[in-house]
Amino acid sequence: MEIIKFLIIILILISVHEFGHFIVAKIFNVYVSEFSLGFGPKIFSHKGKETEFTIRLLPLGGFAAMVGEEGEISEDLAHVPFERTLKGVNRFKQFLIMFAGSFMNLVLAFVIFCGIVATNDIANTKPIIGEVAQNSPAQKAGLQENDYVLKIIQDDDITKVNTFTDLSLFSMFNTEGEAYEMIVSRDGKEQTLDITPEYDQESKNYVAGFSSTVLKKSSNPLTIVQNGFNVSVDRSKDIFTSLKMLFNGKAGLDDLSGPVGMVDMTKQISESGGLAALINFTAFLSINLAIFNLLPIPALDGGRIFILAIEAITRRKMSESLESKIIGLSFMLLMALIIYVTFNDLVKIFLK
Repeated sequence: MEIIKFLIIILILISVHEFGHFIVAKIFNVYVSEFSLGFGPKIFSHKGKETEFTIRLLPLGGFAAMVGEEGEISEDLAHVPFERTLKGVNRFKQFLIMFAGSFMNLVLAFVIFCGIVATNDIANTKPIIGEVAQNSPAQKAGLQENDYVLKIIQDDDITKVNTFTDLSLFSMFNTEGEAYEMIVSRDGKEQTLDITPEYDQESKNYVAGFSSTVLKKSSNPLTIVQNGFNVSVDRSKDIFTSLKMLFNGKAGLDDLSGPVGMVDMTKQISESGGLAALINFTAFLSINLAIFNLLPIPALDGGRIFILAIEAITRRKMSESLESKIIGLSFMLLMALIIYVTFNDLVKIFLK
């Protein structure tokens, strides 16, 4: 059942992403030969005026096949004029086509978050302190409700706090319960608090004893849009923080999750928070997909955009053979990474 839920989420995200590429390509009159959900053998096919719409066996991906995207054009598409190929439109239009998939995922997340803040009270993503537990390390240090956390200092390592998730991640990786300084803004003045976490037998973690504030649901359209936008921005910051942790060594490849790990995560979220939590998770994954696809990795949209930028700066077109080799190699490395994290996911699940 959890696999089905996860596949539904993935199909929604992929459909929206590929539709972005498809619709902008059509706007610029680029010939799209196939719009597919999934990879592998076809299990459904419908031929439109130009585009073949297909569903394929493996539902963990999709594509909008634009003529000229992969370099050489097959014989059955040789009749398509050059100006209707992807390479036949100017670089700015190519950029918009490549960017459109991620843009649509960001729009989807924003719409979902607007729906959530209009119908539910949710945890505030801003680093504002809500409840401070009685006799907790946080209370003993002087932390108060509505304090706005600016940064955390531990052993000369300064962590800038942008969202409440930054606080959660810091606590998660502070596995030895080491003391730290928390810099907060209170009544317009900065204050430094010394916090020493205490071990909690129930959670099996070192805790400080504070939680986030609650973002109350609203029926005011302007408030809904503002809150939905703020949550979307903060969730995006969370993803960039995670990427930063990967690059600076605070997190490793073992902390990544592949398809198997995502199914397990879907199960946990569904059991703990029900449908509302799953919808929230879908919005977060949509932002994740958008940002991941914009990374400058040649096999991804961001890599294609990066190549376009290099061509624009150097005013020289990269040879199709070199571009194909770079994209092919990066795709192989990407597949190797997916296999690695999937293996790790299986190990984590079976060792629970």
